[in-house]
Amino acid sequence: MTLAHLFTAGSCCRVLLLLQGCRAISPVWMSYYIDGCGQDLHCDSFHGPFAYVLSLTPWEGRVFTGGETLILQPQLLGSFWQSLNPNKGLELSDVVTLVEPHFNQLTVFDPRFPHGVRPVAGTRDPQKGRLVLHGWFTEPSPFFDGPLPESDALQHLNAALEPMFEQLQALPQVTGTITMQLTVSGETGAAAQAPRKPRR
Repeated sequence: MTLAHLFTAGSCCRVLLLLQGCRAISPVWMSYYIDGCGQDLHCDSFHGPFAYVLSLTPWEGRVFTGGETLILQPQLLGSFWQSLNPNKGLELSDVVTLVEPHFNQLTVFDPRFPHGVRPVAGTRDPQKGRLVLHGWFTEPSPFFDGPLPESDALQHLNAALEPMFEQLQALPQVTGTITMQLTVSGETGAAAQAPRKPRR
């Protein structure tokens, strides 16, 4: 059994796949960071619409500094000058969000935001460094899950999607993923739509 199979077998990951509207997960990567290791700001959204980092780092007992995931603040993308207050300075926390990799913590974020890892300093022992599993949720597309036969589910799913696609065509052009969840009644076949906030 591969590392990816072990990771995706968990109920938590299955729920995340459903909530994010993704059908699959990328191959799982394992990375460890020791003294001098870090990751410059980058974007890797071509891998999938949602990135994840699962920390295996014993953070509370760490013997190093650095190692946080850093994600560029949204206000710096496209509207930096409009939001800049010339009478106020900026600190690192105003520019990026720092996410400490606590043990067994799963962080999911939009990989279109420039992100990286603060350089680690203080240990050259791989067993005491920053250890994470990471990858991407992939293949966003309409899919169904539950006891209904595929033919019954697709009939009602298509009926609910057609008016939604018509409404989307009337909206301004955006780049990103819209996740929506439909609940189809097994008794009546009625589809109820619970819209989720679009990612823009």
